[in-house]
Amino acid sequence: MNDYRISKYIKKVFETPSDRFSEWFGYYNYDTLTSNHRKLLCNRITEDGVPPRADLKVEVGYYEIPSGEWHHVGFSDSWNWQQGCMAQWLSDDEIIYNTSENNHHIAIIYDTRTGNDRKIDWAVYGIMPGGKKSITLDMERAHWCRAYHYQSVKDKSKDGFIFEGDGIFEIDLVSNTRRRIISIQDILSLDPKPYFTKAKHWLEHIMINQDGTKFCVLHRFSSVTNVYSYKTRLIVIDASTLEMQSIDGWENTQWSHFGWNGNDFAIYAYPTREKVNEKDFEPNDKIKSGPFQLRYKPKFSMTLFVKMIARNVLPTRALLKMKGGITTYQYYTQKQNKKYCLQRVFDVDPFLTDGHPSFTPDGRYMITDTYPDKYHCQRLYVYDLQTSKYLLLGAFNAYYDKNPASCDLHPKLSRDGMTVVVDSAHDQKHHMLVLDLDWNLIKKQISQYE
Repeated sequence: MNDYRISKYIKKVFETPSDRFSEWFGYYNYDTLTSNHRKLLCNRITEDGVPPRADLKVEVGYYEIPSGEWHHVGFSDSWNWQQGCMAQWLSDDEIIYNTSENNHHIAIIYDTRTGNDRKIDWAVYGIMPGGKKSITLDMERAHWCRAYHYQSVKDKSKDGFIFEGDGIFEIDLVSNTRRRIISIQDILSLDPKPYFTKAKHWLEHIMINQDGTKFCVLHRFSSVTNVYSYKTRLIVIDASTLEMQSIDGWENTQWSHFGWNGNDFAIYAYPTREKVNEKDFEPNDKIKSGPFQLRYKPKFSMTLFVKMIARNVLPTRALLKMKGGITTYQYYTQKQNKKYCLQRVFDVDPFLTDGHPSFTPDGRYMITDTYPDKYHCQRLYVYDLQTSKYLLLGAFNAYYDKNPASCDLHPKLSRDGMTVVVDSAHDQKHHMLVLDLDWNLIKKQISQYE
């Protein structure tokens, strides 16, 4: 029996079939399916639960649905468990993914029709609508920061408090050219604080909105000796004018996972009463790196799942992860003066623990997951923004809970909003599951006003 349960509101239409490989995609907010839902983009590897190594390559390819036929695309040594190698569909026929060559990160574009590929001279991150441009970061700088990074390139010249050449870049995928559109100095000069000069600074998590008119980035900074104890600013950027806006409240808030809903967005927040101060950036010899170790396989029972389905007994898990506040999603809208302001907080029970949000094309529903609870169970939810009602769609055993090879569900909503793809390591092996959403049943349950 598999260690996961799905509700009547979704239907599993495909699960990666290999017994030999562990298969996953990684990050959320990317559609792993072609527009007809017949091809599923995937990373796979023969080892599981191990730290990424420079000599350990993942295979990139796609599965035909429903036949399960595998199509090899290439290999990558530039990957991690949380984001894969940034493999993405540029169109229904072209795939892009990161790898390295001559001690430098690059990207490869593969044509599924011809089997030919071509090189892009830098690693990619987010892809703009149309598949012609990428908004990206310097992944070689990321190696020296807390940011999710790759082990295949270690350029020591990019270490330090800041790297002068760091910033946000635009890559033209047609002409294979790159230009820096925002420098790290631009970021630091936006609402600067005196303690910025004492900190190590880097950028993470480019997220582009659905129509490509805006994108965001997380500006993170820490003491130079402990990048695992960092502070976060959320920067929203207009894609045409490059006008930047630092979202208010960051000195009392630690932000994590972000999801665009048109021009609005939701982000998970860890509020605190204590403001950032200069002492946070004093050198500290106690570096919190954390060992890479395997955990036991936790027990997962049908009884627990039944309790989770029963909404009236779902436990309230008000996680006080940072002193002075309850963690939850914050939802921001842009006012007439273009300033983003907090509009509402999603404070119902499922959203008191961190997750990875995405929104349906009509903007009404949020699909998200949760980090594992004390029972090592992670959940998949749908939430109606109009009625403030939610449904539990599934529950999954988190085998690699609190392990650097942890497998978040990372729900990846298809562009038409009809299907969600999740990663799961419920049985000590990474899988991908393709789940169709029964919107008639979902709407009947949570979208009718009483």
